[in-house]
Amino acid sequence: MRKLSVILFLVASLAASGPGQAGAGMLSMSQSQDNVTVAPGTVSCNTGATPPQYHVVNSYWRAYDLAAEGVVFPIDVTCIRFGVEFALGGSGAQQPLEVRLYTQPSPAGFPTLVPVVPLITEMFMMPDSANLSSQIFVAGLSNTVTVQPSETLIVELYLPDGVPGMNVFFPGSNANGETAPTYISAPGCGFGLPTPMTALGLANPVHVILDVLYLPAGGFLQPTVTINIINQDPMTGLTEFTLTNGNLTPGHEIWNFYSFNPCTNGPFFGLCFTNLAVELYPQFNTPLGFEPLRYLATGCSKTMGPYFLPTGPSVALLPVDFDGMHGVFSSAGPALNQVF
Repeated sequence: MRKLSVILFLVASLAASGPGQAGAGMLSMSQSQDNVTVAPGTVSCNTGATPPQYHVVNSYWRAYDLAAEGVVFPIDVTCIRFGVEFALGGSGAQQPLEVRLYTQPSPAGFPTLVPVVPLITEMFMMPDSANLSSQIFVAGLSNTVTVQPSETLIVELYLPDGVPGMNVFFPGSNANGETAPTYISAPGCGFGLPTPMTALGLANPVHVILDVLYLPAGGFLQPTVTINIINQDPMTGLTEFTLTNGNLTPGHEIWNFYSFNPCTNGPFFGLCFTNLAVELYPQFNTPLGFEPLRYLATGCSKTMGPYFLPTGPSVALLPVDFDGMHGVFSSAGPALNQVF
């Protein structure tokens, strides 16, 4: 028998930021008055009141009336940000989830049977919560989708039937207030249409964190770059590290220009290079898909590696956003100097 129940054990929050979180410069919309805190108590339609609580088909919804949110220009949606109370895949330390986006003319008719226009469906693999650096996760779209300010953007976090794969997932929520309702639909528990959480008669409020990250339509973001040193081996003289680009625009090319000369003269493109013909020009011929030098962004951030470089020299990295015709060189910002 299917039962609507809450998780029966607690998961500690790890406060460190990392891959999967949005970088500076991204705009966001949230209907959670507290979109950072994840507290126990999220409701799920699952196999029972005692573990293992494998979820059946569940959807969690929010409807963003862009005009009511103060948006006055077309936006490109880049990623969806949501809380994670607990996630445990039956195999491989991950499980499939989907982000589905729709639009309606404003004012919103959601959740009644007003026709909605599907924008995009993105399937991604949700890592187990034990392997996350934060209880806030960002699911990147493979490409941006444009929404007009006269529309309502409807966000669905869809959980396919997890019983065959023995998957457990509870999205992150809290009771700290919201500006619009959280909705749930779960046919196996009798909620075929999106139903406000407030109509379920719960003892404690459940406000699911389900935010939208976006930028003005046709805009650029300034990519960030972070180096995480894993190990320095004195025997080989090599440093092992990973490279993370954040604040990415899905569908755009990302270039990580590098130089073994430290940048000391300012944030302008090219000043890290003492010999442009030898150091910089060949990098423009790097083929698309050659990570980490040139690749297509399919989310808000990307971690690559591990890589190895000799310990000792200073390496300068300068990330650049490129949409296939235009690149944001002048606003790329100062290069990152990393001494290995």
